[in-house]
Amino acid sequence: MTDAFQPEKAVEMYLSDREAELAKSSLQNHRYHLKRFLEFCEATGFDDMTELDGRTVYEYKQYRRDEGGVNQITLSNQLSTFRVFVRFCENLGEVENGLADKIELPDVDPSEAARDEMIEPERAFAVLEYLEKFEYASKRHGLFYLMWHTALRLGTVYSIDVDDFHPNEGYIELHHRPESETPLKNKQHAEREVNLKGHVCQVLHDYISHNRDNVTDDYGRKPLFTSTHGRLYKNQIRRIVYFITRPCYYSGECPHDEDPEECEATSFSHSSKCPSSISTHPIRRGSITYHLNEEVPKEVVSDRANVSPKILEKHYNRQTESEKRQVRKAHLDNL
Repeated sequence: MTDAFQPEKAVEMYLSDREAELAKSSLQNHRYHLKRFLEFCEATGFDDMTELDGRTVYEYKQYRRDEGGVNQITLSNQLSTFRVFVRFCENLGEVENGLADKIELPDVDPSEAARDEMIEPERAFAVLEYLEKFEYASKRHGLFYLMWHTALRLGTVYSIDVDDFHPNEGYIELHHRPESETPLKNKQHAEREVNLKGHVCQVLHDYISHNRDNVTDDYGRKPLFTSTHGRLYKNQIRRIVYFITRPCYYSGECPHDEDPEECEATSFSHSSKCPSSISTHPIRRGSITYHLNEEVPKEVVSDRANVSPKILEKHYNRQTESEKRQVRKAHLDNL
């Protein structure tokens, strides 16, 4: 009788095999996605990859949907990595041939995606890692970093001027200025000062010094994020976010098996057509959830993101029940 091919061993072999060809951020994403499979194995007692079959794949899919509490887009991304992993095991002769091709990704309803979608921390950090390495202090880098770090609304990011940024003190001011076409959603109630960590300040400072267009808007103000003609339009900000959140942009991989030479979504103007690209609001939702998972008190997150605790819990908090339990446990362990 042959020894069991343990899932943990299979995953480590797969990651080791892909290490040379994948960017560090992509490898981290694969590790994170396959960690979910290992959690399933531990929960169900599955301990031998040679016994993997269609029924087990179905049970894993149901487990992620029910126990993980993930949305369809997240589930699709995780199953896409899992399918590549299973194909690797097939090539080793440890899993029946053809099983990977039978793993179907869930259909994603666009309306559901828009309502529940958020960017996962691993993906946000992968985008940031790429920008840090290849587009440091660019408009894209400063814009995405600020949005992820602060969970600001699109309209709020649009409203910021250079003079609102205080790099030495480490914060930005937010002002309701309807007279010059940069109102805040909650008007004067949204005016506040938001702290920024040191590296965010450095990136924004370097962006202003080297890459910001030296322009003013129609009211003589100096916007933080610019085009050659003035303040960067909201739709331009959306397009930037769509463009840089495509997996092929920051990882060089396509989970949808498209040819980059033929895919329409590789162009800047059509990047929103990529099924994995996201708009600005999922960054806000993902950032808020990340803050909560990092045990930042809800009251602090509420003030920082300018959203009431009730609305935060109903519309923005995408913590799973397991994540909420882990946060409670961390607090109780300190009693």
